[in-house]
Amino acid sequence: MCGFAGFVNFKKESEDVDTNRQILQRMAKQLERRGPDDEQIIQSGAISIVFRRLSIVDLAGGSQPIWNDNGTAFVAVNGEIYNYQELKSQLPIPYNFRTQSDCEIILPLYQEYGEKALEKVNGMFALAVWDSKQQELFLARDRFGIKPLYYWIGDDIFVFGSTLWSVLCHPQVPNQLDWNMADRLNQSGEYIIPEDVGVGTIKKLLGGHWLKWGKYRQTTPNCYWNLNTYFGTINLQKTPQEHILNYQNLLVDSVQKRLMSDVPVGVMLSGGLDSGLVAAIASQKKSLHLFFGISELTEQNGDAKAARELSEYLGLPLHIVDIDPVNLLERLNFSLKDFEYYIWMLESFRPDISSIIEWSFKHEIYKQVRAIVPELKVLLLGQGADEFAGGYSQFTIDLLDKESKLVDSWNEYQQDCKNLFDNLGIEEKDKYEKDNFFHLEMQLRLRSLQNHNLHGEDRTSASHGLEVRVPFLDHRLVSYLAAIPTELHQDLFWRKTIVRKSSIDFLPESYRERDKSYGALPLTWQEGFIRQLVTHGFRQFQEKYLEYFRHKYVAESAQESFNNKLENWYINVQNESEEWLESAIKVTNIMSTVIFNNLCETRVQELNC
Repeated sequence: MCGFAGFVNFKKESEDVDTNRQILQRMAKQLERRGPDDEQIIQSGAISIVFRRLSIVDLAGGSQPIWNDNGTAFVAVNGEIYNYQELKSQLPIPYNFRTQSDCEIILPLYQEYGEKALEKVNGMFALAVWDSKQQELFLARDRFGIKPLYYWIGDDIFVFGSTLWSVLCHPQVPNQLDWNMADRLNQSGEYIIPEDVGVGTIKKLLGGHWLKWGKYRQTTPNCYWNLNTYFGTINLQKTPQEHILNYQNLLVDSVQKRLMSDVPVGVMLSGGLDSGLVAAIASQKKSLHLFFGISELTEQNGDAKAARELSEYLGLPLHIVDIDPVNLLERLNFSLKDFEYYIWMLESFRPDISSIIEWSFKHEIYKQVRAIVPELKVLLLGQGADEFAGGYSQFTIDLLDKESKLVDSWNEYQQDCKNLFDNLGIEEKDKYEKDNFFHLEMQLRLRSLQNHNLHGEDRTSASHGLEVRVPFLDHRLVSYLAAIPTELHQDLFWRKTIVRKSSIDFLPESYRERDKSYGALPLTWQEGFIRQLVTHGFRQFQEKYLEYFRHKYVAESAQESFNNKLENWYINVQNESEEWLESAIKVTNIMSTVIFNNLCETRVQELNC
């Protein structure tokens, strides 16, 4: 987990080294939590860049950016290149490596293959390569968008960074919130659309895409990996058992590659199959720290018992993380400052209260993980198996059995899902009929992962200098699942059969056959969070933000109505009226939008995070 930010400016008259360095230092401040171990700045001709490092591989010698031998190009990588040793051995010409860092391999690969090099890389990454001869910057993001990357294009200037806030630190980047988009998203309840971030003309580079910007040529984002191209490409000759064996081999290799580290590695257990399988495979190659969140819910649903039994089975100690809602609420005691921090951390255009609650919970988990084992910097998760291997099938059927009145017919449900394509940017929507509807579902889950799950995991873990890795999101695994013919889906994806049977060599039967439990955040935590925030933070919010916001953005004729509505909602919360929760959500959503807007307007200069 690292972070970089910078800009390319070809206007000679604007080259002010001291001014540019000050901009880089402001950018670096926004990246400190992502990379607490080291800072390097490069100012060379048109390019200015700062890199903040979380040291995981080649602790002493792996500082970035890394130059090539003749000083004509350098690379900066946020993330990991898991197959770098294999790639080294496959280089067609000798290359003099200056470090033991996995990231340096990108230089000779790009020199030899250009953007085609990305097809060879197995990793999670956002990277930048500067070629001083061509006066060109190359940016790329991993296939799933696990690592973030933002950019803005101006007149003869290009600004880029690992966080939205680092990009906004450049004074030329427009910082106005798109209020039309805000209104549209608030009305529809949708998440932010994939590319636009809703602030000026800043964009994020999508997962599986690359972009070039230089003095002599610029390109629009280009896609180098698309899940669509793999659907149904394996013929029917292979049996389900052969697919299970192939998947198992790929998974074992994926987990082992993600153990690459010169610092301690842990696994976050959920008590379920996926994280347990990751831990079991990993424990055969490396000594691990296991973590599990204890609460009344995890004790009741059997997850806690399963986690204890697995740690005994693997012979590894289990570190307990306290996720009891009451205890967490007592420790946090939310104030306006806490709320500002969470909005800054999530850097989401629509930081609604439900997302803030969810990720504040995960933020506290990672905070405890680092406190329990301070030297730990790498944590493996079980995320990604449910989305692509049928993990929600039984749960969906259970819901349909209980709530069948909500779904009039399969065709209606299918059409509703198809309609989502327009907003998600998925092409060829008409080809998804009933016989390959699973492909449509995989596309939707991929977008949901990128825009919600992976976004939140990255921000909450980065806030504590922790790198989370996701073995089930190795592109080889997901591509393989997509390629399996629809005729075999029932045999392999029902109740996640392909994953469950892949675990036979690693997990005891009692563990691998456990029914999936769905531990949603307890209502007491959600309500308690909102109540504490409104009670402790609303008056502070009014004093700090509301007067300025109201006069600038609320029409004069509507200001009295605006004031009255906010005050009535606040009173509803204080008096615990029947509408208190609805009122509280309205208050907190307004608070989050106003604070996010202020962060943009001030370019994060007034918030010390």
